[in-house]
Amino acid sequence: MALVNKTRKSNEKLCFYCKKRGHFVRNCLKKKNDEKEKVNQACEDHEQMFIASLSANDHTTYDWIVDSGATQHMTFQQKWFIMYECISPKRVFMGDDTVLEAVGKGNIKATMQVGGKLLHTTITQVLHVPKMKNSLISVNKLIFEGFKVEFDKDGCKVNDAQGIVVAEARRDKNLYLLNVKVRKDTTHVENSLDEGAMLWHERLGHLNMTRLKDLDAMVNGMNLKEVPLHHVCEACIEGKHQRTSFPKNETTRASKFLELVLSDVCGPMKTTSRGGAQYFVTFIDDFLRKTHVYLLKAKGEVFDKFKEYKALVENQTGMKIKTFRSDNGGEFVYKKFDNFLHECGIERQTSAPYTPQQNGVAEQANRCLTTKTKNSPKRNFLLLHCPLQVIPYLMEHGLLLGKPGNNHCNVMQLN
Repeated sequence: MALVNKTRKSNEKLCFYCKKRGHFVRNCLKKKNDEKEKVNQACEDHEQMFIASLSANDHTTYDWIVDSGATQHMTFQQKWFIMYECISPKRVFMGDDTVLEAVGKGNIKATMQVGGKLLHTTITQVLHVPKMKNSLISVNKLIFEGFKVEFDKDGCKVNDAQGIVVAEARRDKNLYLLNVKVRKDTTHVENSLDEGAMLWHERLGHLNMTRLKDLDAMVNGMNLKEVPLHHVCEACIEGKHQRTSFPKNETTRASKFLELVLSDVCGPMKTTSRGGAQYFVTFIDDFLRKTHVYLLKAKGEVFDKFKEYKALVENQTGMKIKTFRSDNGGEFVYKKFDNFLHECGIERQTSAPYTPQQNGVAEQANRCLTTKTKNSPKRNFLLLHCPLQVIPYLMEHGLLLGKPGNNHCNVMQLN
């Protein structure tokens, strides 16, 4: 009877992965095999090596490690290439689990000593990995290209399809090192880029290659043999990149008066006003762009000035403020201010950090006011009802607030 119950309990087990009975998901062989296949498939898209990061650095930069774990030839020296093209970054997995990036590939002309003689050859399809410490010769790549690699206790030999030895590597401790000397008479990449075009590119403040080529024909002394028009300069990429500009459109502009009010604080100013103010705050209606300016002795007065502005415009127009937009400054965002907006049913909008473009109307108004003040040190003027551009809302403005007058405006003399 006990055996029957045990068998029945075993049959009740159901795997939710393969839908078979007799085991749970944690013991499912199909799931484990599928996960292994996914890992192997993901690794096929990246170049892998397992020895270079563990190797010693007491050999010269011309020693290439013969690596049976690397899938591609790799080097850290860009100036060795005679043909070079930039590629989208590929991940390279090191033996200590660190990950580097290959940024280019090309061919390298080299000279190696075989049996006491010098042999000239070309190493093709070499990956450029700038942060590597050593250069690698991939055994896997050599075998794939038809070569035969033989290892023994003294070193290793690389034979071509006819059995001719084309490379010999010595054994140094636990590494097989192949001495490869770059042929200086053919490294036009080094001469033209590092000593020629790239040197002049840096001397002239990272002038672009098209203008550099034009300049070479205009002056004497440069004598550039070749100017790579599509060469990538890392310093230019890092130093000249800029954020995509915000779209200049009016799709988000308010469609009614007081539907959206924009605000920003400017200051402290170097010169204090006669009343002791060092700041000013602006409140701008996004529909008419009518601006109200209030002087402040401290940023803490912004809340009181907003209540004053709200009472004024709502009493004059009979309309209510719907949305209030500002930055995340402490003078705008705190509990007392938030509670007041919540009680009045006003939606709060704040711009993202370090993104003043989202509140650009208020930012531009502050700049306009300060610029007009600084441009005339002895005479100043107050800009009240002067339109900066013809807008289709002037009739609406007249109906709401009446046609403004300017008889009270005078030139202000600053002694």
